[in-house]
Amino acid sequence: MIAQGELDVLLFFPDPLAAQPHDVDVKALLRLVLVYDIPAAFSPDTATALASSGLFNQ
Repeated sequence: MIAQGELDVLLFFPDPLAAQPHDVDVKALLRLVLVYDIPAAFSPDTATALASSGLFNQ
């Protein structure tokens, strides 16, 4: 969806205290977010900031 331009923002909340068996996939997702300049939140507070930014009203 990112590569096809179908995603405007990413909200992803990984558990920072748990082992990440899919760590490679998470890193690939982060790489795509950076390459395609997609706003991303990895914590609830950052998601709240993105939601209140007006980005979702466009």
